[in-house]
Amino acid sequence: MKKNNYKTLIYLFIILSLSLLPRLWKLEQYPPYVVDEPANLRDIDKIFNLGSYNILDFHWDFSKSQLVYLPALSLIGLLGRQESFLALRLTSSLLSLLALIPFFFIVKSLTNRAISFATTLLLSFSYYYLQFSRVGWNDIIGVTCLGLYLIWFLEIAGRKKSVFWSALGGIVAAIIFYSYRGGAIILAVSPFYLLYVLWAQRASKKVFIKVLASFGTVAILLSLPWAMKISRNWEKYNLRFRVVSIKNASIPYHGLTKREEISKYQVLTSIKSWVFLDAVDGGREENPRYLPLKEPPVNTFVRIGFLLGLLASLVKPKKVAVWLLIYILGIVFGQILTVDPPNGARGLIMLPAIYILFAVGLYKLYEVTGKNKLFLAFLIIISLLYCYLDFSYYQGWMGWIKV
Repeated sequence: MKKNNYKTLIYLFIILSLSLLPRLWKLEQYPPYVVDEPANLRDIDKIFNLGSYNILDFHWDFSKSQLVYLPALSLIGLLGRQESFLALRLTSSLLSLLALIPFFFIVKSLTNRAISFATTLLLSFSYYYLQFSRVGWNDIIGVTCLGLYLIWFLEIAGRKKSVFWSALGGIVAAIIFYSYRGGAIILAVSPFYLLYVLWAQRASKKVFIKVLASFGTVAILLSLPWAMKISRNWEKYNLRFRVVSIKNASIPYHGLTKREEISKYQVLTSIKSWVFLDAVDGGREENPRYLPLKEPPVNTFVRIGFLLGLLASLVKPKKVAVWLLIYILGIVFGQILTVDPPNGARGLIMLPAIYILFAVGLYKLYEVTGKNKLFLAFLIIISLLYCYLDFSYYQGWMGWIKV
């Protein structure tokens, strides 16, 4: 094994080992029983009671397939039905851990190993990310995890000009299509990202056709059964979408009655929440389940680095264009066009992009210092400190969270 690969594996081992503690800490006690969890458990019990499971059956909110239950069902099979609640939460924990692997490699490709190590740990210990790592909303954390794997696989496919990796990306894309609706943002940008990577690698026309065809063919063929199910049940499938759409918001909305005022409120609140990363209370009982609201969605260190990275990326967007696009589309479709921003559930799809832009900001600072090794050592130390502070804050938040 090459020395560099050996070091990378050590970094990953440390990240995953340290990340276990915050995910297992009083897992069945905190957070308190969240409203989506009993609904998910009822659906899972129904599957067991009927003795049949079909990925073409609707999830209880009709916006996704029951494919999202497959990891939890597997864990329940191992632990026993009496441990269904624990298995549901453990599934989220495992998915959030698995997401750190592609995230680490994506950040490493944009920066270096030390910055990737620090950034991945900061994401792992983020109080916002931890909340979704510890509750039975497997579909939300699941599509975030799958989205990272999709972009990573397509990057490898384009770089290696590989039909195998593009087909693997097609499989992941299809699974995302069956899953949480927010994943549509990643599906929309993924073929363009593959095109960009192939173009950057100066691939021949023949390679372009082979790699793109393998991705598209696998994704479409595997998605067809679910697409046909949706087409036959269009009204059901869009129930959740209509509920959260700003077009269908009850008037008065946050004290506002004019559509122009509501549109302005949506834009300004979303920018304040997700660009400047300010602490904003978006109202309604749903939002405090996802974000502490008393604090910004990320800590001060990440917030500063993110703004630096965002500015740097807007000047030279090429390398991070896919993440800028996911971030912008997340703000538009997940916040501005839906009710009560900042909504943490619909915002989670943007969180990896925020931390990736943070890493880019740190790398720019590293370049300014003349790539000083002391800077990297300081960065790792301060990152570990903020990991501790974020986990401590999360523990405190669980004492007063409103679910």
